[in-house]
Amino acid sequence: MAEIIPGTLQAEMISRIDQAFLDGEQRGIAEGIAEGIAEGALETAREFLRLTLEERLGPLPGDLRKAILANKDLDRLKAAARDALHVQSFEEFHI
Repeated sequence: MAEIIPGTLQAEMISRIDQAFLDGEQRGIAEGIAEGIAEGALETAREFLRLTLEERLGPLPGDLRKAILANKDLDRLKAAARDALHVQSFEEFHI
């Protein structure tokens, strides 16, 4: 019975398939690391904002706490943290 795919071509195909799987796995790991770093930055910004407001103004109202926790915009959280340094009341603060 003749080979459907010659041995050298078959070996090359297997090698390329293996490499494609490895490349995909490496991309997946890199994407997972990047997502973890981004989520960590969000958590840190939320925590810093919460602590700054609590230190300056007292316990956070529940709706503000929820808004901070729900926010997924790192730039907005950073801007809000800067604002938190200057407001005199929760009524002045907006996120």
